[in-house]
Amino acid sequence: MATARAGGLKRYYDVNGWLFIAPSILLIAVFLIYPIFSSLSWSLYTGKGLMIKFGGFANIVRLWNDPVFLHALSNTIIFFVVQVPIMIMLALLMASVLNNDRLRFIGFFRTALFLPCVASLVA
Repeated sequence: MATARAGGLKRYYDVNGWLFIAPSILLIAVFLIYPIFSSLSWSLYTGKGLMIKFGGFANIVRLWNDPVFLHALSNTIIFFVVQVPIMIMLALLMASVLNNDRLRFIGFFRTALFLPCVASLVA
């Protein structure tokens, strides 16, 4: 008898959990997943204005043969490979320094570090 009751409660909590996250899943689907697939499908068409026709992978081939795109892609990859690890290491270093109890004026340093984040939101 206890197992049947526990199973019923489990199903009740499972349904409630899905109901709680349903709005966020719907918003993610509408504003993230649909535009991604829509842009992928539109990338297979070519033309101007109302005179569009299915072009297959012609746009993608043209993109990969464009030297400006390849230069921008290489800059992005270099930026990602160099900047992201440096920023993560600096953030971890600053967090560990600011958690040191022997640091004087710890509140001031924490405020000075976080103030640009707040100021950019206000501005």
